[in-house]
Amino acid sequence: MKKHLLLIVIATIFTSCKDEPIIELNKLNGYWEIKNVELKDGSQKDYVINPIIDHYKLEDSIGYKQKLQPQFDGTYVAISEAEKFVIQKDSLQLFLKYQTKFSKWQEEVLQVSDSILVIKNEQEIIYTFKKPIPFTIK
Repeated sequence: MKKHLLLIVIATIFTSCKDEPIIELNKLNGYWEIKNVELKDGSQKDYVINPIIDHYKLEDSIGYKQKLQPQFDGTYVAISEAEKFVIQKDSLQLFLKYQTKFSKWQEEVLQVSDSILVIKNEQEIIYTFKKPIPFTIK
């Protein structure tokens, strides 16, 4: 009887544990440039030169994303207003939930590391970003 009770307790512990997304959100912070885009049909477009950089800033579970244009001196100029987002964890998924006065949408973070960011939007388009190399004229 004690063995059965112990097995039930152990089984309950293992089945009640939920896996959290294993994504280090602090790595989202910083500058990202588009590397490639994969459409829902599997076709892919690669980007070699990028006139636009995305800047993410995250504190706790609230952040913003802003489109920037790189300058020849290595700085960036904002070309759009910052879009605020909230982090939402849902089972094994992690979402950036945006809301502006004109629209609301969400993006799923599939991967983020020191060098790669992969995001899927609501149209199931997958965007892969890399860290930009600052351009300067010496």
